[in-house]
Amino acid sequence: MVLYRKKCGGCHRPYAPSEIKPKEWEKTLAEMKVRAKLTDDETVTIRRYVEPDLAPSHHSATPSR
Repeated sequence: MVLYRKKCGGCHRPYAPSEIKPKEWEKTLAEMKVRAKLTDDETVTIRRYVEPDLAPSHHSATPSR
């Protein structure tokens, strides 16, 4: 994924999605959104790449009944 390599590989090696546990990706993405100056769209795109089950975000989803 080009965006992931560009934004996340600028300061460190881009980790393979399987190298980080799903719950850790959520924490990491929240921190890196600020540090890498990711837009909301970029964050969602990267989140879908590294952990599809996290997109768009567990925190913004409202359970349907």
